[in-house]
Amino acid sequence: MRIRTIAVAATAVAAVLTTGAQAPAWAAQDSGAAVAASCTVHWRTGGGHAGFTAGYSWAWNTVVQRGDVGNMVREIQCLINDHAYYGGPKLAVDGDYGPRTQAAVRTLQANWSASGSHPILVDGIVGPQTWRALRAA
Repeated sequence: MRIRTIAVAATAVAAVLTTGAQAPAWAAQDSGAAVAASCTVHWRTGGGHAGFTAGYSWAWNTVVQRGDVGNMVREIQCLINDHAYYGGPKLAVDGDYGPRTQAAVRTLQANWSASGSHPILVDGIVGPQTWRALRAA
């Protein structure tokens, strides 16, 4: 979807440059905004693990934190949005580990620890313990 958006915007810019026509109103919008991904969370087994996934990553031990981008972040955002111990506002699934994703991770970590399950450090960083909590419920 992102490639299509870029191609359409490039075509509009080319038309303006070659014909001198006025750019359409939508072309003036911030094209740097990330396109939200979709989430379908399902149960998976493999590689000695069993847990929920959105299909973007099967990471269990990789540390992911603020400033990171990509499919592991999309996986975290999808799992948080679908998690029983989160309950906060839905995250945009844009693959950008920014302040909202960090705050959502902290909320999930605090709620998970308060539930009486295995306590995890509330630091806003997704490490092995947080991955296990994300994939569990």
